[in-house]
This record gives sequence, structure tokens and C-alpha cells, in this order.
Amino acid sequence: IRLKYSKTDDDVWTLIQNGEIQNGMTKQECILSLGNPKEVQNAVSNATTASLYRYHSMRNTADYVTVGTK
Repeated sequence: IRLKYSKTDDDVWTLIQNGEIQNGMTKQECILSLGNPKEVQNAVSNATTASLYRYHSMRNTADYVTVGTK
């Protein structure tokens, strides 16, 4: 699977392998790391669209936000 995501930096790939996320990861990297979110909330404001990906687990709750333009 690593070859399919050759543009992903090695340090980010290590986070993915450990099921962790950090600021700056792409939507795809977050999903690779944590799986599909349990809940997705979308908001549109002026020329910006934001999506909140919420993950719930026994050990923690992690949120991932993607901000882009229309």
C-alpha cells in the first residue's frame, strides 16, 4: 500500500502506521491512519468549505478538519 502513496512523507507514513494524525495531514492520510470517520459535518461560508471528520474510540476522540475553496 505504501507504493500507492509514494508522495506521502516518511514521517507522515509512520504516523499512519501508528494510527496517529497531526496538523497538515491530508484528508486521505487521515482516513488511512484512522479509517473512515463515524461522523462528518460540512459547513460552507463565503468561498470556503470546511469538513469536520469525527472519530470516536475507547481511548480518545480525534477530529480532523479539511478547509478548501469552492
